[in-house]
Amino acid sequence: MASRLPFEMLFQIADLLETKDKLSCALTCKNWRYPFQKSIWRNVRVETLLQFKAICNIIENPKRIPTPLGQSVLTLQISPNVSIPRIHQDVFFKFLPNLKHLDLGRTRCEDIHKEMAKCNGTWKSLESLTIQITYNEIAKSTGKFIELLTNCHKLQKLRIFKQGIYQPVVFNAKDFDNLHQKLQQLTSFDACISLSNDSETEQHIRLGTVPVLALTTLELRMCEWNVLWAYHFAHKYPNLRFIRWNTINAQYYRISPNRTQRSPHILDFNTGVLQHLETFEFTTSDVLETEHHAFWGFLCSLRIPIKNLKYETKSDKVNRLFFKTIIKQFMEFFYETLETLSVKGDIFYRSMLNSRLEIPSYCPLLVDFEINSCNVAIELRSLLDNCVALKRLRFSNGAFVLYSEPMIIRHTDLKNHQHGLQTLELNQVSASFDMVNYISSRCKSLKYMSLESTCISGFISGKDMSMFLDMSHISFKILHLANVRFTAFNVDKNENTNVNLLVLSQLDNSLSSYKKNENTDSKYTLVERRFQHLAWFHIFTDHDDDMSYKKGLNKIPEQEANTISEYFRYTDPKRRTEKFKADILSNKYDVIEEFKSDLCKGYIELRCKHIEKYTT
Repeated sequence: MASRLPFEMLFQIADLLETKDKLSCALTCKNWRYPFQKSIWRNVRVETLLQFKAICNIIENPKRIPTPLGQSVLTLQISPNVSIPRIHQDVFFKFLPNLKHLDLGRTRCEDIHKEMAKCNGTWKSLESLTIQITYNEIAKSTGKFIELLTNCHKLQKLRIFKQGIYQPVVFNAKDFDNLHQKLQQLTSFDACISLSNDSETEQHIRLGTVPVLALTTLELRMCEWNVLWAYHFAHKYPNLRFIRWNTINAQYYRISPNRTQRSPHILDFNTGVLQHLETFEFTTSDVLETEHHAFWGFLCSLRIPIKNLKYETKSDKVNRLFFKTIIKQFMEFFYETLETLSVKGDIFYRSMLNSRLEIPSYCPLLVDFEINSCNVAIELRSLLDNCVALKRLRFSNGAFVLYSEPMIIRHTDLKNHQHGLQTLELNQVSASFDMVNYISSRCKSLKYMSLESTCISGFISGKDMSMFLDMSHISFKILHLANVRFTAFNVDKNENTNVNLLVLSQLDNSLSSYKKNENTDSKYTLVERRFQHLAWFHIFTDHDDDMSYKKGLNKIPEQEANTISEYFRYTDPKRRTEKFKADILSNKYDVIEEFKSDLCKGYIELRCKHIEKYTT
């Protein structure tokens, strides 16, 4: 019965299978051979020149196949290890009349058979093209490449890349006009190019620009920085929805500041441009702050309904208030629409020189927020109060602060201020015990938490020698701990110390935590919250590398863990000391020789409602 299935159904089944399974099905029976064979040939990747020759032999010499296999090929991807010889290009592509997606790999546009591209019908069916263009000092090189696309009337996506040490090809304003005259259906342009900054290009922009309505995605990787081009693209592509602009090598092509100033006589900045832009990603390196302000001033003044915003700079020469200012600027201008915000800098956090970041605006739609190496200390209360829809927070190289006093926080009614945060990822962050407890009190929906290279500080008493991180309201699906550090101020000794013993515990739901109550309708009444220990860890310092050191976590074996738990059950310091000395004499502590020096410092207990999985 399976052999009688209609071809349409077999095609759909084939699309769901791996290649090896398609091969097996193609060999099952004659009725299955064609549909599964056609599915295999839909997407072809050429890994070696030998493989290329084998494919040529198959598609050029079909035997006993109802439909030539070349007609089945919709996607062709050439590996960077292969360059198609010019003498084979015309014949090869003639057997691929339905090709829609072509990635030429290392094959450069200079190596393309020009007459083949213009006369061969294959290029007329292309919808996406990936091609390499190398730099050429001849000014007409870009124009020659655009001529190569004369017959690509259906092309919707064009990707231009460079490889190796080659400089990117130069585009001027006229080149963009010519490109869109050839490719009127182009919706996505992804290119590694160099933008011309000559007087002729600027004059062309001064005279105005012809809007291109079809283009919705623009991704540029460039080696120069000029705000004038940002103004130009904003007016040329009014329907853009996605922009990714990377000028990571801009320091080698800096232009004078006077060329980055606003120029109302060149473009009308009051025109409603980029009103459909939803995602904007901007990556740069070591550009002048005046250029940043000119660029972001222009973008923010347009009141664009941006949903996803990502900004990254590798510059460490900005002043310490720069990132605080720009984050607040983003949240103030795009507060009505912003859903994801990522800001990455390159400034090492210094606690004495940080900028306190208080979230300035109510951002009701923000669900994903990331701050990395921006030398800021986030004011926790304002973050949770203003970002009410936040589901994921990623914070690296900074600190948490609270304007309110800890005692006030503990007694504040948080019942009506619960937050829906589900993922918290901290890396190289400083926080106090009160701040962690505050997060756990307000964010009871947390499912995933990562503490990596994070320092948590608080107070410890000499009586019970313990500090509790109270997250007993939270059930974690995954809890990740790596290179964490706990520092405590010992009240009795009036000194700071590193606490190197950590225990994870979760709420014990056994009936031993309850007692029978005959005075109420309920059968049991909760007496006290008891916690069962899941694992003990020893925090150690790795000095293997002379240049640096890191904190690590070693899980303590069960036998040693039970001994440590027994030791800390003695709340009386005198009895605990006597017990410790007695056990040493009886060699009971031989198994925990490496922990002896840390026992007297106390321990940290991270209490959770439930931990489904923990990783270190």
